[in-house]
Amino acid sequence: MRKTIEEVETNMAYRWFLGYGFHDKVPHFSTFGKNYERRFKDTDLFEQIFYRILMTAANKKLLSAEHVFVDSTHVKASANKRKFEKKIVRKETIERVFADAKEKHGMRWTTLRGLKKLSMQAMLTFAAINLKKMANWTWQGPKMA
Repeated sequence: MRKTIEEVETNMAYRWFLGYGFHDKVPHFSTFGKNYERRFKDTDLFEQIFYRILMTAANKKLLSAEHVFVDSTHVKASANKRKFEKKIVRKETIERVFADAKEKHGMRWTTLRGLKKLSMQAMLTFAAINLKKMANWTWQGPKMA
């Protein structure tokens, strides 16, 4: 969150997208963790935010079911005879997304403990990444490879 807030403080495009003026104060990065602990811990607010972003992307026709990416980090390996038939679809894209999350959004290290807190942080981080992509696509159009 710290890196994301730093980006918002220095990048006018992010400020505009979030509705902040040039002289408006951006919340401290710890505000999100404190709000989670005090106000949103037992709610489904983050799922609602993620769902809303997903629906906005769908309404603007920014989603495609042509390629589906799944993070299979914690999926056990299967001893399937046909395992070599499965194709890895654009592995570089997935790795780039996680690399960006680590480098630009502070996902390399965490001070949070517990699956629920880490899930909340990951969901907010990737929601922020997706919002940035949607903003760029809205301004420039999607880059087709």
